[in-house]
This record gives sequence, structure tokens and C-alpha cells, in this order.
Amino acid sequence: MTAADDLPPGWLTRFRRGAVSGGALVVLASFLLCIPSFLAWFAPGANSVSATSALKAAIIVGVSGNHGGVRLDGTAVSLAPLLVTLLLAVLIAGQVRRVDSTSGVVGIIVGYSLVSAVLASWAKLGATSAPPGRTLLAAAGFATVVGGLVRLVVLRWPRTSPRWRRIAAGIASALIVYVAAGAFLTAATIAFHAGDVSSVQRQVAGGAAGLPVMLLGLAGAPNAVLYSVGYLSGPGFRVGSGTSLSVLDAHHGRLPLFPMLGAIPNHPHTVLGIGLGVLVALVAGWLAVRQLSADGTWTARLLDVLVFAVGVGAALSLLTALASGGLGSGALRHIGSPFWLVGPFVTAAMLVSGIGWMALRRGVRAAVGVEHRRLRLIVGAGGADQNQAEENRADKNRADKNRADKNRADKNRADKSQAPVAAEAGSGDDRSLRSTG
Repeated sequence: MTAADDLPPGWLTRFRRGAVSGGALVVLASFLLCIPSFLAWFAPGANSVSATSALKAAIIVGVSGNHGGVRLDGTAVSLAPLLVTLLLAVLIAGQVRRVDSTSGVVGIIVGYSLVSAVLASWAKLGATSAPPGRTLLAAAGFATVVGGLVRLVVLRWPRTSPRWRRIAAGIASALIVYVAAGAFLTAATIAFHAGDVSSVQRQVAGGAAGLPVMLLGLAGAPNAVLYSVGYLSGPGFRVGSGTSLSVLDAHHGRLPLFPMLGAIPNHPHTVLGIGLGVLVALVAGWLAVRQLSADGTWTARLLDVLVFAVGVGAALSLLTALASGGLGSGALRHIGSPFWLVGPFVTAAMLVSGIGWMALRRGVRAAVGVEHRRLRLIVGAGGADQNQAEENRADKNRADKNRADKNRADKNRADKSQAPVAAEAGSGDDRSLRSTG
């Protein structure tokens, strides 16, 4: 082994390793997506399409998760299944955390983008394909954003002040509350309209032949969750130009045959929607305020709540934008919630909820402080009386002891003074006896 073998790898070596791992991420994602794709291919029988077509379909769906868009039978589709986007983000984030240099991260981005474009250029099913150029740009942008954020967190988080950590924890807790509420509302709506969903599923394809549609619906489940978040936050969501739903209004137009669309309510359910929205905002604000610092000036705490509210609004606005898209340039050109409204609505709700909980906590702390001081005064007064009683008891004990000691001393002196008299009397008696004898 030479001295050169002990040196760490240079930037070019790290870049090459990152490029290889970035390309491997795309292959791994395609392999994972091949599992449901081949399940869908096996379900109706393999006579209609070949196994290669199932593989190409998995690749098209995979690269569409970068939000570069695809062409479905010649129609431009910008709506991407968010579950695929989440899978790609998790794979990129995990690999970026393993590298120890910026050159390695750049290599991951380059390798990921190039392999995505190469696979997109190969995976063509007639008029259905992912444009290689747009795929390259979208993959590069997606990997740069995800990898850059993860790299920034890895480098800066250990040196982040406790204040900003608490704000980040508050933002994360509020996002979890909103997403969990959206998931619950989506599941409850599908369960309530299970008959309509099943009817649409049978119209599209019944039995095992409907597995591809079910898998596509599963991949788009996170999109539906964020549409529910848009409903809870106020702006609602749209499915094309004829169907929209918010807490104040509902329009139900003609929809394509897709099972999940059968769960869209025909009525806005205003009271229930507003009540759930307020409840979600209160819970999210309460959890966040518990994370934020209770110390410092009122202005500093207000600033923390403001930063927290803007952060939650910006994050949900970004997620809503990723969940939105369109099919073609006709009636379905826009599907999803207006992200430019979701952000401000959530920010305002978090600001009001956060300030309200913070003021309530301050009032409770002040009331508890006053009561605590009053109890301390009461306890202090009682303690003073007890101390005085103990001092009086001690004085009495000392007086009794001194009196007993004095009596004992007087008795001892008296006994000592009587002893010589008795001795003289005894000696006089002895002399008398001797003289008589």
C-alpha cells in the first residue's frame, strides 16, 4: 500500500461515484414501479400487451414523478401521481445523506437527470411517452431542489440555534396535522360514497381487469389528500372547468370515469367544513405553540409565530402545487387546489391560531403566577406562625430545664451544708460514750 492509497478520494472521483449512484436511483425506482405494473399486466392476461410494454409504462410513470409531464395518446398531461414523486424524493434524500461532499451531490443530480432522460427516450408506447428534453430539465430541477435541501439540512442543522429548531419543529407538527386531517377526510369521503366509487370502477373495468385503474388511483391518493387540505383551508379544489368544491360552494359537472372522482360530494357541507377547518387550525396552532419558546419578550414570540405561520403556508402551497396539474388543454386543463390561495389562507389561520394560543398561555401563566405568589404569602404567613410557636415551645423547654437545674443545684448545696452538722453531732456522741466508760 502506497501513501497515495491513504489519501481521501478527489472531487472527480466523488462526482463519478455520485453520478453512478444517481443513475442507479432511477433504475431502482423503475424496478419498484415495475411490481405494480406487472401485476396490472398479469391481471387481465398477457395477450393484449407485451411485458416490455409493462416495463415501459412503469418507466413513463416513474419519470412523470419529476413533474416534467407526459403525453398520453398525444394529449399533454401535467398531472403527476404524488406517490411516485414521494418515492423519488425519498430515494434522492437517502442517497444525498450518504455522500460527504458537494461534488458527490452534484454527481447524483447529473446521473439522475441523464438516466431519466435516456429511459424516457426509450420508453415509448405509440403516442404515449415522456418527452426526453422536458424530462431531463424536470429531473435536474427536482433532484437539485430535493438534494440541495437535504444537503443544507445535513450541514446546517447541527449548528442551528435552539430557537430555529423549535420553529422548524412547530412547522413540521402543523404540516402533519393538516396532512393527517386531509387523509382522514379523504378516507371518510370515499367510505361514505363507496357505492358511487364501486359503480364507476365497474363501469371502467370490473374484476381483475380493473387492477390498473385501482393502482393508478392508489398512486394519486396523496393528490386527493392535498385536495382535501385545500377544502379544509378554505379555497377548495377544482376538477376541470365544471366541478369545484369548497366550504361555501359546490358545482358538480361532467367528470371522466375514474373511481376516486365518484367520491366528490354534491354539496359543500358548509357547517361541517368550517368546523373541521377551524378545529384543524386550532390543533395545529396548539401543537406548534407548545414547540415554540415561552421565554423572551412578547415581540420575539410574535415574530416566532409569524415565521412559523409563513413556513406552514409556504410548505402547503408548494405541496398543493405539486399535487395539481391538468389533462390536455380542454375542460380538464386544471385539476387541484389553487396553491396561490392555499398558502395565504393557511398562513392567516396559523397566525390567528398561534397568537391566540400564545396569548392564552401567557394569560394562564400570569394567573398561575399570581396564584402561586398568593399561596407563597399564605404559606409564608402560616410558616411564620409555626416558627413563632416552635420558638415559644423552645423557650418554655429551656426555662423548665433551667428551673429544674436550679432546683437540683439548690438541693445539692443544702445536702452539702447539712453533712458537717451531722458529722459534728456524731463525734460529740462518741466522746460522751468514751467519758462514761
